[in-house]
Amino acid sequence: MGSQEVEEKGTMKKSLIVTGMLCAAAIVCAQGPRRAPVVSVSEVKEMEKIESRRYTGTVVVPESVQIVPRVSGEIAKVGFKDGAVVKKNQVLYKLDDIRYKAVVKGIEAKIKGIEAKILSCTAKQKYAKQNYDRIFKLYEKKAESLDTLENRKASLDAADAELLAAQAELDAAKAELITAKDDLKNTTITAPIEGVAGVNQATFGNYITPNSGVLVKIVKVNPIRVKFAISTNDFLSGYATLKRMQESATVKLRLPNGKDYPLEGKVAFLNNEANSRTDAILVYAEFKNDKQILINGSTVTVTLSRKEKNKVLAIPLSAVVYDVKGACVYVVGNDNKAKKHYIVPSGSDSEYQYVSGGLSKGQKVISAGTHKVMMDGMPVQILNAAGK
Repeated sequence: MGSQEVEEKGTMKKSLIVTGMLCAAAIVCAQGPRRAPVVSVSEVKEMEKIESRRYTGTVVVPESVQIVPRVSGEIAKVGFKDGAVVKKNQVLYKLDDIRYKAVVKGIEAKIKGIEAKILSCTAKQKYAKQNYDRIFKLYEKKAESLDTLENRKASLDAADAELLAAQAELDAAKAELITAKDDLKNTTITAPIEGVAGVNQATFGNYITPNSGVLVKIVKVNPIRVKFAISTNDFLSGYATLKRMQESATVKLRLPNGKDYPLEGKVAFLNNEANSRTDAILVYAEFKNDKQILINGSTVTVTLSRKEKNKVLAIPLSAVVYDVKGACVYVVGNDNKAKKHYIVPSGSDSEYQYVSGGLSKGQKVISAGTHKVMMDGMPVQILNAAGK
């Protein structure tokens, strides 16, 4: 190829490049200057740090009572319905009590007879004592014989023995009366706790005995408890003591259907020992359960949250982006330019990222539209000041 031909091709290539540049410039001029992207910003807040952990929990009732009969009798009345809420001391069953009332009246009459007998024995004993004392004085003066004195002593001993026997009979009768009254009382079976009644196993007209077994089971459902296991390391590093846990921890639940339980719970107590195999300890939290949403034995998701006394900086989770160097945010200054700041994350919750370095309170960070920022220092338009 000749030198002239080479020179012509080079000239043509330069012309094409220049032409391309001129066309690109023309397109840019036609489009006008590029507009700054629209973003939302949030202020860097100072707030209490909340650390949360999730556990699997089981709903358990704090109290349950199995109702069994203590006396025999025919059921004359049933005072509840299956599955109904019963109050403490509410009548559950009323047994036919005619014979129990008769026994009580019979013993009361017996006691009156014994009391009358005791009055008579007391009078006899008093008379025998007076006779003995009188004969004893005469005997000392040698005015009565020893035989007479011994007869009077025998009469006194007999009177004492009769009085003691009557008093013992009275004590036994009073004990019988206590038992009879207790049996009469037990013909009315009441609820010892407030709770929900299970299925009634003995309906009206049935004859029951102490061997009839459980008539109905009552469980206390309000308040109700949820138990869950946490590692002893989590407990000691996060709380150290039960008192601190009760003061700083909140407990929330997610139900089996995926919905959140509307009420927060409080830590009630810890089990008195850790599991030697798992090194975990059971925590019991208490919840109000007026609507009986929490069902005994069901499985729930427990979120245990802890507030720290010292406040920390916080930003929305959506403000945080990551590159090869780590976590960062875009801070928008008074010049409306987005400048990249690397941060030191320090935990998070469902809404906020906690920050221990890289930001200052009051700075504005982009919380929506971070993907629109193509370079550090890029101008932006602020749509709103979210989070103020």
